[in-house]
Amino acid sequence: MKGQRHTLRLEKMDDQANPEKAVSNARTLQKEKKAIVIFKALESTILPLMKFNMEKKNEFLIMAYASIPQISAMGNELLLTQGIPLTYYSKIMSDLAWDKGWRKCAMVVTTGAYGEIWRKSFSENWLKKGGTITADKPANYFARTDFTAPLAEALVTDPDFLLIGGPSATAAWLKSAHENWRYFPEKIASRFLYENIGRKRICRYYLTQNKVKHCRF
Repeated sequence: MKGQRHTLRLEKMDDQANPEKAVSNARTLQKEKKAIVIFKALESTILPLMKFNMEKKNEFLIMAYASIPQISAMGNELLLTQGIPLTYYSKIMSDLAWDKGWRKCAMVVTTGAYGEIWRKSFSENWLKKGGTITADKPANYFARTDFTAPLAEALVTDPDFLLIGGPSATAAWLKSAHENWRYFPEKIASRFLYENIGRKRICRYYLTQNKVKHCRF
């Protein structure tokens, strides 16, 4: 850089999506490893770091992979965000579902700040179009391993499509719905729209009798 050679050292620590552990890890990386940049994903662990990353003589830059627009608006001068805001995704997904002729949506989105904003943003767009939210069943994608109950509670409301979204466990939700398709009429199951936003890409998943098909946009 500018004619000088620099050495970059990568240190890894797992906070297991725990805010307190995220703070502890950041302190360790900063004081013991002399880290000047900390890469962080997940809003619930980014926000705690923003409370002290601008402390005098203890500053560090947060490279945040976040899709909640409020984070960028908080005025932290040592924060760089990546990822497209959820508000953008929710508009695209509501447009896709509406163009399919679907009007009734059941939401089984993750909990936490990410889930709250995702559900609120999507429902506002959907209701503005004239659509209906038949069920809103937020569930902790990090803690839950059995998805049968919240899925059943959502599906019993007879939606045209099901909106799910969260971390990598989104795939497990999809698998659970697919394995239990026999409990629901095929005319409903074959029309579900699954939205996987965990990797910041837009996907549509179609649930059929034999397998789950997907196509990217």
